[in-house]
Amino acid sequence: MKPEELQRLYEEPLATQLEAMRAEARSKRRLTFDCYNTRERGDRVICWLGIMLHNDSLDCGLPLLSVLKGRSALICQKCKFYSDDKEEGKDDQND
Repeated sequence: MKPEELQRLYEEPLATQLEAMRAEARSKRRLTFDCYNTRERGDRVICWLGIMLHNDSLDCGLPLLSVLKGRSALICQKCKFYSDDKEEGKDDQND
């Protein structure tokens, strides 16, 4: 994606539509989007910890647009290093 195309993903009305898609997906599972260990690299999303998000031997992460729509890598759903506000809140309540 070109920089201009990437910028449009964060502008209205598309930004609101993508947020609605994430909210629906979030009600069903953990999202790659919500994990603090993910980083945006151009038009891709990678795991900062080096965990492969895709089964490709040349893992380049997931497409940014897919992640913004609520797609989640299976590895993220089971990852013991997954970190978001909800997960941290659970730990704080149990201390």
